[in-house]
Amino acid sequence: GVDIGVSSYDKFVRSVRGGKVIFAGKLAGFRKAVIIKSGKYKFVYANLLEVYVNEGDEVEKGDIVGKVARDSKGRYILHFEVRRYNKP
Repeated sequence: GVDIGVSSYDKFVRSVRGGKVIFAGKLAGFRKAVIIKSGKYKFVYANLLEVYVNEGDEVEKGDIVGKVARDSKGRYILHFEVRRYNKP
């Protein structure tokens, strides 16, 4: 995965692809996270302050799924991963 710096003015996280939310909640090593499954791919959005979707929800590309949290240095950082067949 990659850590992406986010502007303090644009802290909302949008889905890069439509799919089904298979996880929404606390994830070890991160605050909150959302995992969206789309075909053989899973998209992980982590280090979220707020989550706006629930497990089982269907989302479209561009839907807001959460809001980014600050890291220990006060920066807004999104951790993002693409997994294919469960491999990053």
